[in-house]
Amino acid sequence: MKLDERARSHLVRWALLLLLMALVLGHFGHAVGADPPPLIGDLIEGNGDAPTGWRGVSERHLDPALAATTFVWAHPSSAPSELRLINRKRNLIHWDRTLNLRPGWYNLSGEVRTEGLIAGRDLAFIALQLPRNAFSLSSTNAASESDWKKGALYLKVGGSGREVLITCKLEGQGTASFRSLSLVPASSPPPPAVAQVDLDNYPVEREGPHPYAAPSGRPWTLIVTIILLISLTLYGWIGLDPRRK
Repeated sequence: MKLDERARSHLVRWALLLLLMALVLGHFGHAVGADPPPLIGDLIEGNGDAPTGWRGVSERHLDPALAATTFVWAHPSSAPSELRLINRKRNLIHWDRTLNLRPGWYNLSGEVRTEGLIAGRDLAFIALQLPRNAFSLSSTNAASESDWKKGALYLKVGGSGREVLITCKLEGQGTASFRSLSLVPASSPPPPAVAQVDLDNYPVEREGPHPYAAPSGRPWTLIVTIILLISLTLYGWIGLDPRRK
């Protein structure tokens, strides 16, 4: 049985429609159905040459060769992984990681050690960073710390969840090392005397547009728009084909 030209044209069009729908729905399922990784344990994990989710930030421009020796991820097999910041000249540099947290209480803890800082002038710390506030859980401004300085902070996430920024920062020059950084859900609120932050007291601030900011819309709206455009195109292509009359 041979198909005429019009029938073959319709088959090709419907095949393209089915292919596009399969690709779009596959992407939609991946974007919506994926669960975030668990936030229990060490946050300084990773594969290859970089720690997962962390980005190095410098207030001054660094060429790639210098950046590679400024932001260091040390992960020996016999010891905890470390994030290191090395400033040969005075600068503000930091390792940052953004996390999306579900409602509840969390315990954030970590350790910091320094070498070569100018006492009373330079500073290294781990903090929960908000747009207008930074809550430090461990910090030091000593010239050198042979021992690791530990710190911890409880934070409460309310509503439907919250995006938070964890930062390991060095202000000045020298070397700062950070390790055993973990975020663990707490089964109950902490005692009143323990350092804690209720994020409900610090509403999310909407920032103005940035020239190179990432899109901030919801993925499902893009999917719906694509499906609508495909449907309208095929309606005009197939349904209004004058050869169907």
